[in-house]
Amino acid sequence: MKQASKFMPNYKPRKVNILALVSFISLFLTMVFYQPIILLVFSAMIAILAIIWRYIERPKTENILKICALNAMGFQSVTFEAKMSLVPNQNNPSKYLQ
Repeated sequence: MKQASKFMPNYKPRKVNILALVSFISLFLTMVFYQPIILLVFSAMIAILAIIWRYIERPKTENILKICALNAMGFQSVTFEAKMSLVPNQNNPSKYLQ
């Protein structure tokens, strides 16, 4: 049987490895000084990927929030069709899904 969390020892964070910290800072500063264009390109790529990912995940998140809202309003179980649109089983709350 697992130990209850209230009986576990307190978390003690480790100290930062100074060598790793200095290496990371020096690498970053070298990159900024010698290759600012590459750093700018990588930053732009990460920003573009984040924007694209937001548009991919948004419909999934909205469906989850709609399910939570319907459950909070008192409607029973909700199932998904093959194309991930909501189909209520009872009380036909379709007017709330638009």
